[in-house]
Amino acid sequence: MSQIPLVSLGIHLKPKARISNPWSLALDFFWDLECHSISLSSEKHLKYLTQVHSFLFVAHSKISWRECMSILGTPQHISFIYKEGCATLPPFSAFPSKFTNDFACHHTPGSIMECLHSWEAILANSNCSCSLRPHPTIDPDIWVNASSSWGIGIIFSSSWYTWSLFPGWRADGMDIS
Repeated sequence: MSQIPLVSLGIHLKPKARISNPWSLALDFFWDLECHSISLSSEKHLKYLTQVHSFLFVAHSKISWRECMSILGTPQHISFIYKEGCATLPPFSAFPSKFTNDFACHHTPGSIMECLHSWEAILANSNCSCSLRPHPTIDPDIWVNASSSWGIGIIFSSSWYTWSLFPGWRADGMDIS
């Protein structure tokens, strides 16, 4: 088996993190360097699925800041592998701001419940892994320019489009910055 530097895969670990062999468990993730992929260990997968189920069970009653924070970290941590879960992160990040102190309790918002159900469905797949291979670079060949005196222009490949601004559009301090 060949050793593959993680930096060449775009992965930067803290100096304390060490991966001693291609089949290694580090940072809760199972790194398969031979196949250039990463997944959760079965133990961690079960732990996180159980955590989501447990939170869904108590979420209909008021929860504390500590309970909120315990569920917040899980999707943030594993969204590195479960990319489809990234869209659920904003409600999790906004919810802790509702707590005025460490002892306040709140009902779980519907948006968090929806996100938890999404994570429940995502974690139902126990064989998920994420490729660590670099994605090809794509140059969309799009150029945009905006001018306060004329309008907006876009060049896409060999096509171009322009929109001129209506007279008087700069009223009330409006401007293109």
